Amino acid sequence: MPTTTGSAGSSGWNTNAHGSARWMQPHEAAAVDLFSYNPRKPSGEVTSIILGQDSKGRPCFLNRQGHVLVLAPPRSGKGLGFVQPNLAAYLGSMVVTDPKGENAAVSWQYRRDVLKQNVIVLDPTGKLASYGVTPPIPTHGFNPLLAFDHADYAQVIDDIGLVADALLVVKEDSEEQHWRDGARQFLTALLTYVVFFEDRQNRNLLFVARLASQLETPHEDLFGALAFNDHPNPEMRDVIARAGAWWGLVNEKERASFVSVALRSLAWLNTPVWHDHLTRSDFHPYELKEGNTTLYIVCPFDKLEQYSPWFRLVLSSCILAIIRAPNRSPRPTLFMLDEYAATIGRLAILEQSIPFIEGVGGRYAMIFQYLSQMQTLWPDPAYHGIFASAGAHIFFNANDEYTSGYISRYVGKYSAPDMGPCGISYVARDRLMPDEVRCLPETDQIVFMRGYRPAWLSKLDVRSHRNYKDCLLANPVYAVQGRDVPALGDKSEAPLSKAAALLRREESGDLSVDKINATLEKLYPDKQMRYDDKIYGYDERCFNPATGETELVFRPVIHKDFLASLMFP
Repeated sequence: MPTTTGSAGSSGWNTNAHGSARWMQPHEAAAVDLFSYNPRKPSGEVTSIILGQDSKGRPCFLNRQGHVLVLAPPRSGKGLGFVQPNLAAYLGSMVVTDPKGENAAVSWQYRRDVLKQNVIVLDPTGKLASYGVTPPIPTHGFNPLLAFDHADYAQVIDDIGLVADALLVVKEDSEEQHWRDGARQFLTALLTYVVFFEDRQNRNLLFVARLASQLETPHEDLFGALAFNDHPNPEMRDVIARAGAWWGLVNEKERASFVSVALRSLAWLNTPVWHDHLTRSDFHPYELKEGNTTLYIVCPFDKLEQYSPWFRLVLSSCILAIIRAPNRSPRPTLFMLDEYAATIGRLAILEQSIPFIEGVGGRYAMIFQYLSQMQTLWPDPAYHGIFASAGAHIFFNANDEYTSGYISRYVGKYSAPDMGPCGISYVARDRLMPDEVRCLPETDQIVFMRGYRPAWLSKLDVRSHRNYKDCLLANPVYAVQGRDVPALGDKSEAPLSKAAALLRREESGDLSVDKINATLEKLYPDKQMRYDDKIYGYDERCFNPATGETELVFRPVIHKDFLASLMFP
């Protein structure tokens, strides 16, 4: 039987010969459980994660295993459309990397008072206090070395090595690999000494920095104490002794280089903000496994590079707790890793845990701006493994050639009819061309779920969605900047419902465009509304702090057909 030749009406013509890409259909959405919110599944294997919303404003969820990967450029609504909706809806423990502190500011009270979570905010630089929020948002301290209290000896030795890895700022596989390895040995020895032989009040990273600088004791004496230690456990005594004996096997020149790299990695401790934060612990990472703790890790962008060891260390401690803690909540701990490339970079324990952490009660939502960020962090073939680990990929507002081309290829090709001089034939065409990806409305997003056709969804704006708009506080970042960013549309407003009726009547030919504009002017006397066959939007008067005047700001318009289906069910 022919598959690629013959007329369009011929028997046996295969119209999928060049591809069969298409969008997710309603029966497939039902099969993937897209519209069910299942926060308390008895199996405890999965808990609903918000992906977006459909054209009727119904929230769409990932109710299957797998991490979530979000790719969207700066200022495209990742926080409003993904991070904050899940902060309002996710009932399990969460670990949130929050550089600006805005996610903590808008959601901490709801998660504490309504979801009954124990909320911990780590904000050593006082970023949240700078917003002037009243009442002040409570902040906490965390000493990662106190997490070793009552831990198994063998595990402590392994975990000390992970702490040293998190502290080192020299990248692996670089020209400084040899010096990095030596600095790691040096820091591991210092951490071993502090954890096993110092009093509890000295068991912190500030004391480690003092030891590295020889402010407490010369290095020779410290390594000698390790080499000839009196630990009560003979096996541990031997392991600790070898950590001390290493120093004597290194020549003087290399010692200086190793210490130099270690001191560079500890330089972030040379500021007073850490003295209170690192000398106390207001929570233990093991509490995350109980299912009722939300941890916000706040560090402003201008301090990210300087304080990245602390950021990585807190995250490493939490991941280790998920892996090690014996108890397990029915709901997995969700790691909301916002601005992944800027805040985390390469972190061995995170990368190694991606394949198996779901099996021990953890889950990752990794947020990047561009595919190129992922490829910079993980060159081929590691990049493909990280990408494939996600059970859902969310793309929106792609505006670079590489990402838009990737989405186009990911959606796939279909067999498109083509009229030629000899009749109709079928040719391969991308279901969504790269230029079409770049021109998608700002409110659209493409979601891929493992084993299913891609879904064309819309972003869920937490400020206006009927399910979540009353859950979160106002964003203090906007108040500080003197601006008010309007939501994408509130479905509960009566005037908008009337506008929806206008749209439907115009579609049926019952109303003219002029009549619609006249009615919109009555509905919105304080706004300049306009409507035509292609666009629907409005200008809004906003205060400009730069000029001190009120100016007209035209909001991005939305295609009429899209608005009619999306904003008005």
